Amino acid sequence: NGATITETDNGDGTLTQKITCPGDTALARFSLMTSDLSAESITCSKSTGKYEPLFLARCMETNPLSTAEGLQKMVIGGTVEKPGPCSATATGEYSAAKMKEKLNTMTDTTCGFRHRVPCLMNNKCTLDTEKSGCYYDFDEQK
Repeated sequence: NGATITETDNGDGTLTQKITCPGDTALARFSLMTSDLSAESITCSKSTGKYEPLFLARCMETNPLSTAEGLQKMVIGGTVEKPGPCSATATGEYSAAKMKEKLNTMTDTTCGFRHRVPCLMNNKCTLDTEKSGCYYDFDEQK
């Protein structure tokens, strides 16, 4: 994944290896993965011929999610009268425009995708409001 491993002769019979993860890019982030048996830097002893710790750490690559699709079901109390929310002929708070506004809100305490999508909750992604929308199945009342 582009990690760099440098080897250094310490001049005393020991050899050190160090791993450096690549820099983050727009499409990938890199972090060092260590464990009880690995580290960013390991040294081979001339007396034992073994590395301490035993293994060199690894660079973990994380790729951010660039697109996703989802669905949020909304409960609307009571029986909904025709035409139903989100329909082209609905008016008021159930009009398609108003329902889309509720789903896309980043400030409403109850409504919105931001309550269901983890990366929206922690501000790690943004919502493409032009591609979002809503529909309502009147016969199923949902």
